[in-house]
Amino acid sequence: MSDTTGTVEEMANHINLSVRHLNRVFQQEMDVGTGEWLEKARIGRARELLSECLPIKSVAAMCGYSSSDVMRRVFGKVTGMSPAMYQKIYAAGK
Repeated sequence: MSDTTGTVEEMANHINLSVRHLNRVFQQEMDVGTGEWLEKARIGRARELLSECLPIKSVAAMCGYSSSDVMRRVFGKVTGMSPAMYQKIYAAGK
């Protein structure tokens, strides 16, 4: 999925399934819940955009987060570092 701004509900509607059925099928086939998968996809996209040195606020919006604070919290939980630190480390490697 290249567009990470959507929600699980939008994914289900897009493929004409109920959220409950999508979650069940997704868990069976992917061995991960739809919400967790979507968060990982968003963080993956955020990493790409942060590596391009885009502003964190813009990255948050482009990845479907309601605010940069929400993205910071999730990013930190998944990666163990803040988006700013990730960006700083990546920029130092260029």
